[in-house]
Formats: sequence, structure tokens, C-alpha cells
Amino acid sequence: MQDLGGISGVWSLQFEAELNELRSNPRATRISDYLKRQLTEQVPSMRTAVQQLMMSIERISPRKKHPHPATLQTFRLRPGTYPEQIVADDALRFIGVVDLLEVTEEGAEIIDFKSGSPNIAHEEQVRCYSTLWKHDVIRNPEGRTATRLRIVYPSSSIDLALDGVDYDDARDSLRTRIEVATEALEKGIPKARPLPNTCRYCSVRHLCDEYWETETNRERTNPIDLELEVRELRTANSGTVQLRQTSSHATIYGPIDGIESGDHVRALELYRSDDYESEKVQLHVMPHSELFVMRSE
Repeated sequence: MQDLGGISGVWSLQFEAELNELRSNPRATRISDYLKRQLTEQVPSMRTAVQQLMMSIERISPRKKHPHPATLQTFRLRPGTYPEQIVADDALRFIGVVDLLEVTEEGAEIIDFKSGSPNIAHEEQVRCYSTLWKHDVIRNPEGRTATRLRIVYPSSSIDLALDGVDYDDARDSLRTRIEVATEALEKGIPKARPLPNTCRYCSVRHLCDEYWETETNRERTNPIDLELEVRELRTANSGTVQLRQTSSHATIYGPIDGIESGDHVRALELYRSDDYESEKVQLHVMPHSELFVMRSE
């Protein structure tokens, strides 16, 4: 780790790699400098979080080096520690990527790292990994079971109970979920199911009519997404728009080149400020905001 410049050095190298992949993306070109600045400013807090997570690891066993990443190993896993390890149930055509897999002759300890707060979905995810590991005929041909399931958070960790685990029932449940998802995909475009904590991270939500028609979007606070009608452009950095949800008017500030009067716009990541005395609404286009002109078919 020290040879790589410590945790901060590793983060910097990873930032550059990720940003380089975005250079060909027209949506990222305008905000690449902003992204790099934001990521760099978060390095201290990221470093602290990583250190806290690593302190929760009780042991790291040595293992023989392999010329390929652990995720590509397609043979029986020998005792040792495997980061970012794929486990798969080929019969179900389903895979998972375990953050840290500690393999022994008796079984395996499955460790998953989370940066947020405990959530029941995290437990379901780790239990799913244990089912996949049990039925991975390539990496675990003997069908060894998980000997420990751990979820590690920045300030705590949780051990999941192993008593009474029925791997056949768990596999049947997973099979049913896969069948439902497959059926939905075969019918064409899957039905959108907008949820606040899901939609906010979706990179194509500006194309999802269900998102804009439900209360999901309206529950957000700054930064917010708004659907607008452009009424007047005064300069390249200011204009008047009408909010489609409320029909009220607002003044918009910031780089708004590319839009014209009469345009129907879906704007992502705006900041809204209200002047309650004058009852005027102000919208601010930030470095990471995006404006999409919606064309009628």
C-alpha cells in the first residue's frame, strides 16, 4: 500500500482511471473538472472510512498469487482470501460479487462492506451470496457452506445467524425472482417502478415518463429535478421558465445555452431558492446540472 502512495495515492489513481473512461462521454465532458474537484475534496473522508472498514477485518490469510484477477478464477478456490470474488449458480444463470471471501477447507466466510447505515436489504444480499457459494460447482464443487456471514459498516459490523438456513428454499426463492425478472424482460420494456432512493441515482431518469408523472420526483429537495417550459431567454445566463408541475413562473440563472424559447426541458440537479416576500422562484444551474430538451415524436 505504501508503494502505491497509501490510500490517498490509490484513490488518486482510481479517480484518474474513472475520469479517463468518461472523456468520450459528451454528458461528462462539461463537468469533468467539477467531478475531479469534488472527488479530490472527499479523499480525507474516504480515507477515514476505508481505514475504519479495514480495522474491522480480523484476519487476511495469505494465498498463492494467480496471474488473473480473483473474479476470473474458474477453478476450485483453495484456502485463502479473495477480494471482489465472483460466486455463481450456473443452473440459475446468476452471479454475485463478494467483497471479501475468506475460504477454508470447511467452508467460507463472506464479508460485505457497506458505507451507509444497516438495512435489511444488505442482509438479503449477503444471504444470496451464501446461496450462490453453496451451489457454485466450479469454485466450490464440494458444496461447502458459509461458516460466517458478516456485514461491515464504518463504525460497526453485523454477524448474520447461520442456524436454520435452508439453502434449497433460498435457491427456490432466488429462482422465482429470476423467472419474474426474465418474464418482464421478454415482454419488452420493463414497467418502471419509481422509488426516491433509486431514481435519484438513475442516469436516464430524464427519459422516464413514470418518474416525472409520480410523486417520486416531487419529494426531492435541493438539488431537484424539474420539468420546465422556456418562456423567455434574456441572456445566455438568465431567462424565465414555467414549472410544468405547478404552472408557476421562475427565473433561471446559469449556463443555459442550447435551449430556446418554447422548449420543453427536463432539468436535472437544479438548486431552487424562493423569495417569500416577492413570491419569486429562482432556479440555479450548477456545474453538475443537466438540461435536456424533449422533442415531440
